[in-house]
Amino acid sequence: MNNVYFSNEGMTSTTANYYANIAKELQNAATERLNSVKFFRTSVAVIGSNEKQLMSDGISDLSFITEDLQTLASLNAFCAWVREAIKEKEEQQKLLNGMDEFDWAKEQGITLPTYPTSPDKPKPITETDVMNSWDINKRNKYLRLEAFASTYGKYIHPDGAYSKARKKAHNAINNPIAKDGTGRDMVLYYMEESVDIKIVDQMFMVLQDRYRGYEKELNQMKAELKETVNDLSRKLDDQYQETIRKFQLENTEYHAIMSDIRTQFNTWRINEIEKVSKLKITIPENLKEIFKIIKEVGDTSK
Repeated sequence: MNNVYFSNEGMTSTTANYYANIAKELQNAATERLNSVKFFRTSVAVIGSNEKQLMSDGISDLSFITEDLQTLASLNAFCAWVREAIKEKEEQQKLLNGMDEFDWAKEQGITLPTYPTSPDKPKPITETDVMNSWDINKRNKYLRLEAFASTYGKYIHPDGAYSKARKKAHNAINNPIAKDGTGRDMVLYYMEESVDIKIVDQMFMVLQDRYRGYEKELNQMKAELKETVNDLSRKLDDQYQETIRKFQLENTEYHAIMSDIRTQFNTWRINEIEKVSKLKITIPENLKEIFKIIKEVGDTSK
């Protein structure tokens, strides 16, 4: 069992799920703002008239973009942490419910009476197993890097909101006047920058650099995962080979001992299920700031 998500003080699964839903609403709001960026204004005038009327305006201040991206990425990281914590708690409950006296005895290091048999090939070590061995900070760092890399990557991707808005801005600069209709019914649309295109391009490079930084760190952790899996797999295989050579087990009091084992196991499982039900989901230090914001919104919504 992996208790990295839990502590004596924290949230129940119900409360955590509630705040995750609040975070999702805040994600939608931030995403809407980020996806609605427009870097030029459009004016309209009828043919033959020099008087233009503002039809739509563009943004002139880009400072909210990095702030919203940081907030969105932090919300994503919070949701990832909470969902994983809830999932882990459910997995622990599922594991306990599906556990029998044989599993329990093995976990407790109790030698069960059994007929001599060949050991089963051990379950392969997976990246999930390695991640489950990480402490709270390292596990959160991985999930946070995934969230940040994904958030920035989607925004600056060729199909992302920022890239599309940037392309439209360049097009507006290159084609500042557009017309619609013909003759006396012709309408001219005049487009001009609402923010210097150089600043737009500079921001794009800044966002790309941040994305590459997150991606680089994430790839380093992924490489570490694979290396650790390989090392543990080799060690596990060595142990398995040694176990095959040495394995032999006999017990003449099988039924009497197993009856006592079952009684101990049933008592233990009842107690463990109660413990798991009371596990509280804790919030990592670098998620407390965004959690405070989520909590304020959530408490107001109740």
